[in-house]
Amino acid sequence: MSVWFITGASRGLGAEILREAIIEDYSETSGKMRSYAGKMNHNQPGDPVKAAQAILEIAGEQEPPLRLQLGSDCIARVEAKLHEVQNELNQWRELALSTDYGDVQVG
Repeated sequence: MSVWFITGASRGLGAEILREAIIEDYSETSGKMRSYAGKMNHNQPGDPVKAAQAILEIAGEQEPPLRLQLGSDCIARVEAKLHEVQNELNQWRELALSTDYGDVQVG
């Protein structure tokens, strides 16, 4: 899962990686990631200041979430994954339940 925030890190090491020699044999693998990172640089939807504030807020909670989704892109990806898992569960529910012993009571 990708969460993108503009932090300035892409002006450092990330920028250097993008300037390194491009090896054509890797164009279909790491070349795609290099291209994607270059397009995303400074187009991230996440505000790192707001993310830091959210993290500090959660840090003070008695029962913080096990997983903290930050940003609209992250929420969209998690919701899509939950939908996918729910659909798969529904599709295979009867098969999954058929593997219990006959006298098992779940509840």
